[in-house]
Formats: sequence, C-alpha cells, structure tokens
Amino acid sequence: MFDFIFIIGKGGFGKVWRVKEKKTNELYALKEMSKTKIIDKKSEKSINGEREFLSYLHHPFIVNMHYAFQDHDNLYLVMDLLTGGDLRYHCSRYRSFSEEQTRFFLACIIHSLSYIHKNKVIHRDIKPENLVLDDKGYVHITDFGIAKINMPDNSSETSGTPGYMCPEVMNGKNHSFPADYFSIGVIGYEFMMGRRPYRGRGRKEIKEQMISYQAKIEEDEMKEGWSNESVDFINRCLKRKFSKRLGFINGVSELKEHEWFSNYNWEKLYNKSLKAPFIPKKEGNNDKKYCEAIEKISDTTFERY
Repeated sequence: MFDFIFIIGKGGFGKVWRVKEKKTNELYALKEMSKTKIIDKKSEKSINGEREFLSYLHHPFIVNMHYAFQDHDNLYLVMDLLTGGDLRYHCSRYRSFSEEQTRFFLACIIHSLSYIHKNKVIHRDIKPENLVLDDKGYVHITDFGIAKINMPDNSSETSGTPGYMCPEVMNGKNHSFPADYFSIGVIGYEFMMGRRPYRGRGRKEIKEQMISYQAKIEEDEMKEGWSNESVDFINRCLKRKFSKRLGFINGVSELKEHEWFSNYNWEKLYNKSLKAPFIPKKEGNNDKKYCEAIEKISDTTFERY
C-alpha cells in the first residue's frame, strides 16, 4: 500500500518513516514498532491503549491515525505527516518564545484538550516532545501512550514525564483533567523563562522540589514584553493543589475565559485561518538531512540518549 521514502525519526520501539500511499499519493508518517521491544519493555498495554484511543479520536489539532496493522515482527500506525518539527526541537534552538507565540501554542493545546476531555480522556503527557507543528505553525498533540479514561479511582496510574507531571500523579493520588492543565502551566513557564519550574536529575529530586515550594513567576522575574495576564494564567495553572488550579471548576472553558485569552478568536483558530506568530523553517527536524543523520545513530546510542 505504501512507498517508504525515508526515516524521519526513531523511538523506543522502532522507526518512523515518511511514506506515500500508492493509491492516493497522500503522504503520511508510519510508526514501525518492534513487537520484541514492546514485550521486553512490558508496553503492550500502552501501545494497545494508544491505538484504541486514536481509533475514535479525530481532531484538527491531534496527530490523527489513518491505519493500523501488523506483520510477524512489527506493529504499524499510519499517522498524519506534520513537517514543522516538535516544540522540543524548537525550544532547543530558541530557548524561549514571545508572549504572542506562547499564547498561540497554548491556545492550540487548549482547543485539542477541550475535545479530548469531552471524550473523557486524560492525556497525562503534555510536553514539548509531544507537541508537533504543521507547516503553518499550528500545534498538534501526539502520543497517547499513557492516556487514560477519567476514572474516580486511578491513584495507581503514576506514569508520566517528571518535569511536566502534576503533583497529584507524582504523589500517587487520584487525578483528573486538571493534571493536563498543570502541564500547560509548565510549558507556559518554560517558554517564558527558558527553563522548567521544577528541575532535577530524576523523579525524586523534582518531587522534593514540588513538596518544598510553590513554583510561580514573580513580578520582578517577568520577561520584557509579557503581560500581567500571562503571568496570572501560568501561575494559576501551576497550583500544586488541583482544587485551586485553573480549570478545576469549569474545565477547559475556564482556561478559555481567562483574561489572557479575552477576545481570542477560537473559531478562526479551529478553522486555521489565523496567521501563526511562529512559522517553522523548512529545514526543521523533519528535513531529509536531519532525518538521515538520525538514521545513522545506532540503537544502542539512541537508547542511552
């Protein structure tokens, strides 16, 4: 069904290819995942869960799945091909972003979370690596590997990325949709300050920091060109107690109605008729030369990295 063009990335289970469907000439990203590696890492539940979610979640700001199939050795997911690179790649190049750029990025995330949460799904791993840009600069959420249906008793579900993980998940407590709003606060903080609010060499160090102090942007720390409304939004998303966090009462609509997003044209955003304040350069991390360099990295080196 597909012509394999070149590798555009590597993951813990295998490679990601740029492919062209022979029948339609449409371009896609194809995730090739080794069954052996999935079993060795005890990730069958995660992989099956992601395929299940993507079978019914479809949205303009999600990296959507079009096909899923397998052979003797591998599982395959055929996804939207987005050529703008992920936000971690752009963070590494620019360190921080302007207020206008950050607000646009977060608006895209909020829009997609509105749809995801309406379907009773908590993503639980919102971070720059899982936020991919299209060629127009719009952000799409990917990787539903640790996403879960919202359940009242889920304290045993403690997977995630420590730097972006909310305190209730970090401490093994029940959690809900505000877990994703905390991650939005972390990203907003990082894009303004050029660093995460809680940092450490591992989960233990980050957890100790969370316990010892409430991270927030102080007035004298504000970067030039940023508004008080932006700081208030970020600080309220970063509240350690989820009952005090922005979005706890009315969900995503509470984030949309914050002063920072007053008069924001959500309909134009959804229709992708707004001009993005950050347009990725063509030589991004989906460029062929970059991808060829990735392909040369040995599996051992990649795993260590």
